[in-house]
Amino acid sequence: MTETAYRYLLDVEIPATEVAVILDALEESAGGGGEAFGLRDRLGAAELRRQIEAQRIRVDARSATAWPDFQRDIETLSTYLSEPIAGHELRLDKGAGGAPPIASGAVILARRGKVQHVPLRVVWDADQNELTEQGVLAEPASAAWTGLPDWVRAWLTNRGAAPRRDGTAHLEKV
Repeated sequence: MTETAYRYLLDVEIPATEVAVILDALEESAGGGGEAFGLRDRLGAAELRRQIEAQRIRVDARSATAWPDFQRDIETLSTYLSEPIAGHELRLDKGAGGAPPIASGAVILARRGKVQHVPLRVVWDADQNELTEQGVLAEPASAAWTGLPDWVRAWLTNRGAAPRRDGTAHLEKV
């Protein structure tokens, strides 16, 4: 039987002008009048509020179970923010019977409620006993470059993960 481990990373800066809007939207959803927001359940309502008021949401969650609402939570947050945001979803399938582990992952980019997945190179660091990402997978990023929305290409370019003129992409940590 294969054992699976997950790691979820989120680091979102919230401009001061957008704090009140997000707090209002989350309070509305907590009362049943809006969208579900799993991040509130994961962090707790008080901690989420504290982080929003501090203008930065940070999550580094490790679990043996998937976070099925992670993409929706990123999508929801992006609806209230003026800049794109990114969350990282990493997965490790530990091989059964001595088989090598298989690591995979994606950066989930969101802007104004639109979501795009970009595959990541993920490795298992046995020394640190954790999943780590090593940047965008060059081949899929290069092949799909022209089909990506402008805001995704801009986000990747600003982080050094754009294809080179020869069609290859370098692996930059995003």
